[in-house]
Amino acid sequence: MAVAPSTSSTNSSPVRSLDLTLRLLHLEQQLDSYQRLHCQELEDLRRSVTQLREEVLMLLRQGQVPLENGAQPAAEQPLGPLPALS
Repeated sequence: MAVAPSTSSTNSSPVRSLDLTLRLLHLEQQLDSYQRLHCQELEDLRRSVTQLREEVLMLLRQGQVPLENGAQPAAEQPLGPLPALS
């Protein structure tokens, strides 16, 4: 995104305008990079949570993880997804 130097300002030199424009460009690029990085990290975390949920459900179905009060899941009733973590 190119920004034309301001010609209406009497206290602004072309060098200062260029400096501000370059700083703005750098910050915009930095923001885009951070956004992409954090989106990728969030995707990785979601994948990890999904994988762990599937492992816990598999163990529950096999009866390897005790439920509250020692109850066991009914073999004929499939377990749904775990509640979302807040």
